[in-house]
Amino acid sequence: MSTRKPMSLFWIGCLLVLCAVTAFSQSQTTGRIAGTVKDPHGARIVGAEITVISLATTEERKVKTDDRGNYAVPLLPPGMYRISVTANGFKKTDVQSIRVVITETFPLDLNLEVGTISEQVLVSTLGLLIRTEGPQMGRVVDSRAVAELPLATRNFLQILALSPGTVSSSPTTRPWAATRKPSRSTGARGTQNNFEINGIDANRLSTHDAGPLAVPAPETIQEFKVQTSSTMRRSGAARAAACRRSRAAARTNFTALSMNTSATTPLNANNPFLKAASVQRPVLKRNAFGGLLGGP
Repeated sequence: MSTRKPMSLFWIGCLLVLCAVTAFSQSQTTGRIAGTVKDPHGARIVGAEITVISLATTEERKVKTDDRGNYAVPLLPPGMYRISVTANGFKKTDVQSIRVVITETFPLDLNLEVGTISEQVLVSTLGLLIRTEGPQMGRVVDSRAVAELPLATRNFLQILALSPGTVSSSPTTRPWAATRKPSRSTGARGTQNNFEINGIDANRLSTHDAGPLAVPAPETIQEFKVQTSSTMRRSGAARAAACRRSRAAARTNFTALSMNTSATTPLNANNPFLKAASVQRPVLKRNAFGGLLGGP
């Protein structure tokens, strides 16, 4: 009995540590909604119930405002949401089309109208163009851009070079080399970037680059965020955080990328040895194939 008890405590401790690490990692690839609920005169409403509904999965999250009328709904997977707010003596307010993106907070302050809960007020929002809740600077790339942009190496990290203040390293057609030579951002070296996939550290500790890791297929990326100025990263360059799709769509999707550079042949010089032998410049044709098979 004395031997089994310490072993049980050991495994319980390991489980608690694992849960803590998992919760921390999820916060790096999720977003949140936060704000204040007020009445028409600007007084803060205590105890108002906020229900956040995912438009993709219909999953609901419920919170209440604190003693200062503030609320926060953290750890929300990226996607579109709808918010419903109810409080005694006020009309029910629904806010449509709220987009939560990775690593960002969507600020949403609500003003309720006096009335009964059976009455309803609909509010539509398109999001804010300027974020004031933090000093982070960056851009979010959604799944459509990742899957449909012509990536020669099928490596989503190529899109990192499209961010302001970022310079791409030497181009290459090798997917593994494209990962080992990341773009340089804000004047720092490419080895000072920070890469995360699903909140998990994806850096090689010896050189602080992405290392020889398996690059996810572009179709499996939900979205990723490139922060060129952030207080959350550990290095002095860019922070790229990617989030995989939670479930694939109920369809079969096969994509093929074909690159044919024969049209640019007249603009390129021929090999001098081939030219001396009166041999035409060969046509460069490269095919990169990839696909996604998924379902419910």
